[in-house]
Amino acid sequence: MLFCRPIIPLRIDELQSLEERGEWGAAADRLQLVRDEASREDSASIASIEGTIAYFLLRSGLQAENQPDFDKKVSQAVVLLKSAAEHYSKSRQADSRISATACKARAEFLLGWTSATPSSRVRLLAQAYTSLEAISAGIIHLDNVELQYSILGDLILYALEWASTVPCSGSSTTSLVNLLIMVDNNVVSSPNGSAREKSRVLCLAAQLARQISFWTLDDQVQTELTGKAVRLARLSKQMNDGTDPFLTAAIDRLLGLVLVDVESNPDIEDSLWRGAWEVGRKFGDRYLIAWSSSLLSYSMEWKLSEAEEPGHAERLAEDCFLFGDEAVRNGSIIRFHHAIASTQAGPVSGSYYLLALQAAERTKRQELREKAVKGARLALESAKASGCLLDISNSFHSLSRSVEASCVEESDKSRRRAILAEALALRKLAINNQRLALPSDKWGHGVQLHYLATLLSELAVFENGRPRERLLSRALKASSMCEEREKYGAHLARYWETHASLLEQFNSETGKQIFLDGALVAYRKAAQIYSGRRLLSHAASTLWRAGNIYHLLGMHEDSSREFGRSAEYYSMLEKEIPHLSQHFHVLASYMRAWSEVEGAHEAHLKGEYAAASERYRKASILLQNSHRDYLSASFLAWASIEHAEELSRKENIAESFEAFQEAASLFEKCESEASGRLAGLETFPIVAHEPC
Repeated sequence: MLFCRPIIPLRIDELQSLEERGEWGAAADRLQLVRDEASREDSASIASIEGTIAYFLLRSGLQAENQPDFDKKVSQAVVLLKSAAEHYSKSRQADSRISATACKARAEFLLGWTSATPSSRVRLLAQAYTSLEAISAGIIHLDNVELQYSILGDLILYALEWASTVPCSGSSTTSLVNLLIMVDNNVVSSPNGSAREKSRVLCLAAQLARQISFWTLDDQVQTELTGKAVRLARLSKQMNDGTDPFLTAAIDRLLGLVLVDVESNPDIEDSLWRGAWEVGRKFGDRYLIAWSSSLLSYSMEWKLSEAEEPGHAERLAEDCFLFGDEAVRNGSIIRFHHAIASTQAGPVSGSYYLLALQAAERTKRQELREKAVKGARLALESAKASGCLLDISNSFHSLSRSVEASCVEESDKSRRRAILAEALALRKLAINNQRLALPSDKWGHGVQLHYLATLLSELAVFENGRPRERLLSRALKASSMCEEREKYGAHLARYWETHASLLEQFNSETGKQIFLDGALVAYRKAAQIYSGRRLLSHAASTLWRAGNIYHLLGMHEDSSREFGRSAEYYSMLEKEIPHLSQHFHVLASYMRAWSEVEGAHEAHLKGEYAAASERYRKASILLQNSHRDYLSASFLAWASIEHAEELSRKENIAESFEAFQEAASLFEKCESEASGRLAGLETFPIVAHEPC
C-alpha cells in the first residue's frame, strides 16, 4: 500500500491543506470537480488527475469504517486507474505508454489485494509485477525523474508481494537482485528527484534487500544484504522531507523491523513502532495501525518470553493482546491478511501459550491453551487467504505447537496420542512450507526442528523397544540441527534444554554415557545464555539439572559447584523480586543443601569422613525449613554414619558403635515422619529432585 502521490500539473486551492489533515475523501471530491471541468483534448492531464483521485480514494479507503466501505473505495480507485490508462494510451506525450502500463499495474494490484479468493489474489499480484517488470528496462531511461522513481517504487512494491507467494528459486532471487542493483545504480547516488519520491523508493528497496537476505544461502552475502537493508532504511529516513506523515511513519516501521535483524534494541524499535502507530491513529490510517500494532504486539510477546516476575508478565501479556486485537481489527477491514495472520499466529497465540506455562490453576491453563489453538486456526485462515508461504508456514507452526500443548495434562492416553499425531502432521506441513518460503533460514528451520523433536520424544512414550528408540533417534537428530543464533537469547537456551532432555532420555534407553556428556554440555550452554540475559530463575533451574548429571557421572565436586551456583541465582532473585522472596529463599536453601551433600559425597570418596560428616550436618540444617524438610533427619543420619566411619578409622570402636546406633535411630525416625516418602533412601547416593 506504499503508493506515492502522483504529481498533477495544476495548483488547486485547499488541496494541500486537505492532504495535511488526512481528509482524503474530501481531497478526492475536490479533485473530481477539477476532472469534470478539464479539457477532454488533454488526455495526459486527465489521466494524471484520475490517477491522483485514485490515490486519494485509496487513502480514504484505508480510513474506512468497515470492509464493504473499503472495497467500495478501492473499486472506485480501480475504475479511475483503468480510465487513466486509457487516456494515457491516447496521449502523444513521450512517457505516456509507460504511464499507461503503470496505471494498469496499479489497478491489477488493488484488484489482487481485495480479491476474495487466494488463487485470484496471487494471480493478480503476479500480473501487476510482471506488467511492470516487462518494461523495467525502459524505466531507467525516462526523462521524467519523478515518474521514473514512482514506477520504480511500484515495481519494488509488487515484487515484494509477488515474492511472498512464490517458492524461493534461483530465477526469483535473480529477479529481485537485479531490481536492487537498479536502485543502487539509479537512485542511491543520483542527485535528481524529489525527496519524497526518493525516500519512498529507498524505503521499499530496504525491504527488498531484507527479502533477498532471507533467500540467499551464503552467510556472508546474507549479512551484507541485512546491513544494506539497514543502510537503505536509514538513508530513506534521512532523505524524507516529512511532507507525507504516512511515508514518515512507514519508514519508521521498516527501520525498527530491519534493526531487529542486526542490532536488536527493544527500546529503539518500540519507539519507532509507537511513533508509526500514533501517526496511524492520528490520521485513522488502518494500514499503519495494523502494521505497527502487529509489531508492537510481537515486541510485547518477546519481552513476555523473558519475564520472570508474574505481575510484569501479566502486564506484558495485556499489552500484547491489546495491540494484537488492534492489528487484527484494522487489518480485517482493509483485507491486510499478512497483519492478521502474523499477529494471531505469532504474538497472540504465543502469549496464550506462554501464560499457560505460568498459570497455577489447571482450568486456567487449559483455557489459555484453547485460546492459543483458536488464535492459530484463525491465523491459518488468513494466511491461506493471503497466499503468503511464510505466513502459512508460521500458522501451521503455531497451530502445531498449540495443539501439542493442549494435551499436556490429558489423562486419556489414546486421546493424547491422537492429539500428538495431529500436531505432528501440522508440524510437517509447517516444515514443508518453510522450505518453500525460506530454504536458507537456518534459525527458522532450527525452530521447526526443535518442536519436531519435542513431538517425536512425546510420541516415543507410547512405543517400546526398537520403535521407541527410532523415534527418540529422530527426535535427537532434529534437536541437534537447531542452529546457534546468539541474538535469539532465551529461545535458543530453551532449545538447548530440550536437546539436553532428549539426550537424557536416550541415555535411559541405551545406558551410554556419551549421551549424558552431551546433555551436560547443552545444559551448560543454556545456563550461560540465561545468565547473560539475566534470566536468573531459568539459569538456576538449568544448573540444577546439570548438577544432577554430574552426580550421575560420579563427578561430585562439579555437582556441588553447579548446585552452589544455582543457589546463588535463587538468592539474587530473593532480593530482586521481594513478594516472592520466601519462595526463592527456600529454593536457594535447598540448592545449598544439595551442594553440601555432593561435597560430602566427594569427601567420603577421598576418605575424609570428618569433612563429609560436617557437610551432611550443614545440609541437614539447611533443609529444616525447606519444602523437603523430611530429608533433614536423613542427612543428619548420614552425618552420624560418616562420624562413625571416622571414629572407626581411629579405632574408637565403642564410640563408633554408638554413632552407628544413632544413625539407625535417625533413619527410623525419618522413615516414620516421611510416611514412606523415603523408600530407597538407604541406597547411597541420592540425586536432587527436579527443579520446581
